[in-house]
Amino acid sequence: MFRRKFLQSLGLVGLGTALPLGAAEAQDKAPAADQPFKLNPITIKGKVHQNGKGLAGIPVTDGYNIVLTDKAGKYTLNTNATAEFVYLTIPRGYAIPHEKGIAQFFKPIAPNTANQTADFALQKLDKDDTNHTFVVWADPQMINKKDTEQLLTESAPDLKNLVAQYPADTLFHAIGCGDLVWDKFELYDDYKKAVDIAGIPFFQVIGNHDMDIKSRSDDKSGDTFKSLFGPTYYSFNRGDIHYVVLDNVFFIGVAKRYIGYLTEKQLQWLEQDLRQ
Repeated sequence: MFRRKFLQSLGLVGLGTALPLGAAEAQDKAPAADQPFKLNPITIKGKVHQNGKGLAGIPVTDGYNIVLTDKAGKYTLNTNATAEFVYLTIPRGYAIPHEKGIAQFFKPIAPNTANQTADFALQKLDKDDTNHTFVVWADPQMINKKDTEQLLTESAPDLKNLVAQYPADTLFHAIGCGDLVWDKFELYDDYKKAVDIAGIPFFQVIGNHDMDIKSRSDDKSGDTFKSLFGPTYYSFNRGDIHYVVLDNVFFIGVAKRYIGYLTEKQLQWLEQDLRQ
């Protein structure tokens, strides 16, 4: 009995797989379902320049690979739609581009555009930047308007007054070292206002309280932060110092749970960065 049932089942399988030739060809030609990973190739070309004059040897990256600008300041970067930004390592001797204090060294990549252009303008400093000063804001971690009021009325003005005590040509920059807010993304606007009040260029680091804790995985947990401040790992130069910012908060998919971890993607990028 079991043998007969097995043979009957086998016959049904045979009926299910022995499709007419035309139907099989139609299946082969059927349009593919929408694919979540967009791997379509993207070519980005651009120029790093000062007032139109190209700057050679400037590292430009998509977060995966790093290329250097040629003697005309031009570069070509072959990437794909998984890359989010094209950005450069600001060289020594040049001012830090910023918009109301937030460092601007990156441009978003359009995932559905095959050929893109991304130019970067830099300005040479009037003085050598070997001697420079930087400030760290560690864990502002604002959770309510009382906290933001303190940052806006005390911390930011204090920093502005500190800068004013130095000679006028002193080169300053600052780094917001993570946990800029405490899971309250609506308070980022106040953080940006505080940076503007301080009056010096600020780079940002992502902290565990800056992650989207409702995201299902680490890959999307930095989306809000990136939309405001750009890539979560990058480098820049100031005088003899090569500053490197990395993202070591790895969200494990459970609300407010993370581990300290550097992805292989970052490590491969870092190896290239340190060779420059």
